Amino acid sequence: MGSNISAVIPAFNAERYVEEAIQSLLNQTSPVDEIIVIDDCSADSTFEKTQQLSLQHPQIKVWKNTMNQGVSYSRNRGIKMAQSKWILFLDADDAAHPQLVEKHGQKLAMLNVHTDNWILSYSAYQQIDAEGSPLHNPIRAKQLSPSEAFGYEIVRNQVISPSGVIVHKQTVLELNGFNIQRKINEDWELWLKLSERGGFHYIDYPLVRVRRHEHNATNDISKSLEAERDILRGYSYSRLREGIFKRDLPNEQNVADYVSVLFRLDEWDKAYEELSNDHEEHAQICFFRGVYYLYKQELLKAKKHMVACLQINPSHGAAMNNLGVIWALNGSEREAMACFKEALQLQPGYMDAAHNIHQIENKNHLHFSDLKMTTRELRQVLLAYDH
Repeated sequence: MGSNISAVIPAFNAERYVEEAIQSLLNQTSPVDEIIVIDDCSADSTFEKTQQLSLQHPQIKVWKNTMNQGVSYSRNRGIKMAQSKWILFLDADDAAHPQLVEKHGQKLAMLNVHTDNWILSYSAYQQIDAEGSPLHNPIRAKQLSPSEAFGYEIVRNQVISPSGVIVHKQTVLELNGFNIQRKINEDWELWLKLSERGGFHYIDYPLVRVRRHEHNATNDISKSLEAERDILRGYSYSRLREGIFKRDLPNEQNVADYVSVLFRLDEWDKAYEELSNDHEEHAQICFFRGVYYLYKQELLKAKKHMVACLQINPSHGAAMNNLGVIWALNGSEREAMACFKEALQLQPGYMDAAHNIHQIENKNHLHFSDLKMTTRELRQVLLAYDH
């Protein structure tokens, strides 16, 4: 009896890694029914390598697009070709843990899909560098109830990569798959739509190795943020607020997270209305009030709230970085540098803090536009980008 899972691998100029990706699926303790590789008109030997593997392993099917169409088109093509009920995505430069299919399959079999409507399963992630060495600790999430998934996804993408994700094929087809017009965050856009349809199951073990290197599409942070903003604008404010406040969290936490979304939408005054209500002393509320005043360049008020945040939570890396920005703008470079270094210690790989240290070391007169304030709270383990 098969796993009822088809794997889909979009591949473009992936000759360096694609064999490892495919081999990681061939080595599963519970095999997938088929491995579909969609070559997006690679200019290297990707197509030839995958074709050669398909001659040795009949479960591998290779399709070559007639012209370069992008990763969303390629994934959609693979979904339509797939014969199984479930689709496992794996990018051509990533690799699956040998027990990925077995562990996901066991959990999906235990869930009453028809009643509770669980339509996506994912796990923790281990980031690796171009050579395959681990970067930082695994990135973890937590199990959410189906009613909370949309609210959590709005605030931050819980499913950081399509690799290792298993989705219900029919539901994805009903939503028309990935948006082929979107080049960045196309996965998050689909996860948001799926989270309104059913539950996301989570396994707290790194079952996929996600490779970070200079050719990752998400390396351009400014383009990623603009894509985020565009996706969020597809929802009304009332829908965003409703989703966030459905989560079983304290009111102050939900307020803070809704404010963070409003900041991303450049709705600063609407965010201030939320923050100006009476709230208990809460690190996140203090942080976002400080962000608001720093954006308005009201430095004394911004400092007051960042300090209050750090008094409640001394390990708040984003508040520490922003306090450094305030010191720098006040001409206190020694205090600023201490804050930025502390922020980097608290959050290894913290790009805003590293940028600000570089600016202090290389510029005599710093202006607001020279420095990077952080307008949202950080992941416990940061995503790695260009190495």
